Amino acid sequence: MNQKVTVLIPLHHSMPFIEVVRQNIRELSSVTRIIVSDPFENDEVLNVLKSEFHGQQHLDFVGRREIASGWIPHYNDLQSRVRTRFFIWLAHDDEIDSTYIERCLKHLEEDSSLGGVVGEIESVQGEGFFEAPQPPFPQESVLSNYQFRANALLFEWNLGVLFRAVFRTKRTRPLVETFHQDHWADIVWAYGFCLENKVLQDPTAIYRKRFFADSTHAKWDHRLYLPASLPYLVQQIDTSGLRKADRVASRSELLHGISWTLLSPLMH
Repeated sequence: MNQKVTVLIPLHHSMPFIEVVRQNIRELSSVTRIIVSDPFENDEVLNVLKSEFHGQQHLDFVGRREIASGWIPHYNDLQSRVRTRFFIWLAHDDEIDSTYIERCLKHLEEDSSLGGVVGEIESVQGEGFFEAPQPPFPQESVLSNYQFRANALLFEWNLGVLFRAVFRTKRTRPLVETFHQDHWADIVWAYGFCLENKVLQDPTAIYRKRFFADSTHAKWDHRLYLPASLPYLVQQIDTSGLRKADRVASRSELLHGISWTLLSPLMH
């Protein structure tokens, strides 16, 4: 599996999570290629890890370089460095093991129509963290109620989960900026990806995530991100590979769904 998947680990003020990153490297370096990156080097984490894992095959450390500030330029820079057929972004405070890669990859290799496969998100326990159960991937009967699966997944699931998938590299595009601190840019990107790609979830593949009270993931609420992200979701439609008629139909379904989502609580 060594040359099939690249794990991208972006660092940023990562000292509180150095042991998490260290453990991910130990667990994954034998089955994937790994790129650990810190373009600003505000602490010594990159250098510490580089010294510890010096000379290990399929493990690259990328340090200080000129890129724009913010997490999106960093993630896009990392994505541009992928040379394998598949990749996954792995935040410095999240955890996966080799079985996560193996189970997601199995689906991708067996079904060429799939653009990405994600596992089940499990909340990490600990002081300062909270439980954040995520909705299950919608059944086919639910998906079939929508003309466009991207809209079905936007309204019936949490597209933020998909950002933790193993992706087919050639089918991905760069992330786009949204608004202050690029809130919900992961959901916007995932929506655009689903306009052109089929995805699925394997509940046996476990992705362990830390949820903080002040993190953007604490605000994975349809009533918050749908109206705020609307211009960027429409932008994803307009820049997609859909036919013109399908772009019009997708926008219409999107607007109808957002209106219904916002009005529904007022009708009960």
